[in-house]
Amino acid sequence: KQFDEYEVFRDISFSISRGEKVGLVGPNGSGKSTLLKIISGIIKADSGTVIPSQDTKIGYLPQIHQDRYGLSGGEIAKKAISGMTSSGYNLFLLDEPTNDLDKTGLDHLENFVSRSNNAFIIISHDRAFLDKVVTRIIEIDPVKKTLHQYTGNYSDYVRQREKDIRHEWKQYEDKIENSKKMQEEVEQRVSWVKKIEKKRKDKKKVSSRITEKPPSSLLRDKEGDAG
Repeated sequence: KQFDEYEVFRDISFSISRGEKVGLVGPNGSGKSTLLKIISGIIKADSGTVIPSQDTKIGYLPQIHQDRYGLSGGEIAKKAISGMTSSGYNLFLLDEPTNDLDKTGLDHLENFVSRSNNAFIIISHDRAFLDKVVTRIIEIDPVKKTLHQYTGNYSDYVRQREKDIRHEWKQYEDKIENSKKMQEEVEQRVSWVKKIEKKRKDKKKVSSRITEKPPSSLLRDKEGDAG
């Protein structure tokens, strides 16, 4: 997907099974909400296709905020859950569902998601919430513009991601070290070739001095002929 000159992501692919709870993470602006809107059909992808199973009904729930009637966090959660329960959806796309929820509201939402047989893709900055409800993390990589997938909850993802980063850094250091070694080898070869060339030129000069008669010798030859 691309907006004007800015590419959000490319060549991404993943699937979600019935009843699975997936956390969608990535830096702000990496395209998390955009991806949910593409899956829900609110916006179109530039290429590729979302292929739901025949009986999949997708529901996109944008960020939940307190309405003008001043409901408490718990009441907001109950209202949202009631709407989800009666909707008939079996794949829920939740964008920051814990915003404005108090502890009671969070408990209601956690219990609903955890016990539901439906599938969920959840964007949330509430890491504790993701730890309790998801079993897989999908990360949007804003640099490579693609996805990385990790089994487990958010804490599992952090551990695996740190391990991947250390591995990537080691590969980078090895690449730099190999590059230095290659540079040193090249410099050694160049130095070796220069030495050989210098020896060849020096040998040629010596050979030339040996085969050529010095001027004094030529003069003596001429005097001998004249006498």
